[in-house]
Amino acid sequence: MTTTTTTTTAAGALPVMASPAGPGRAVPAREAYPGEVPGLRFTPAASGLWRVATADGTLLGHIERRPVAGGERYRSRRLLPGLVRSQDLGEFWSPRDAAEVFR
Repeated sequence: MTTTTTTTTAAGALPVMASPAGPGRAVPAREAYPGEVPGLRFTPAASGLWRVATADGTLLGHIERRPVAGGERYRSRRLLPGLVRSQDLGEFWSPRDAAEVFR
């Protein structure tokens, strides 16, 4: 959650966005997707979350990495055309399998 504080300067009150991790804490860096799939592009959206698009830039959905007992799982969600919703496509043990459902 991001918080907003107000700082007063000579120009007046200005909103300042605070780090969601809090003061003095590092926010996890966005990292590259841990795999490649021909015909798909992956753009980091947040730590452990990637946007999936076609080579021409059409947005298809998202892949989210989450820790589970025994490793990590990758959840694929397809964006529904014309809507703000997404549809779960499944959870996978490998990032490649999670991406293949978009092809």
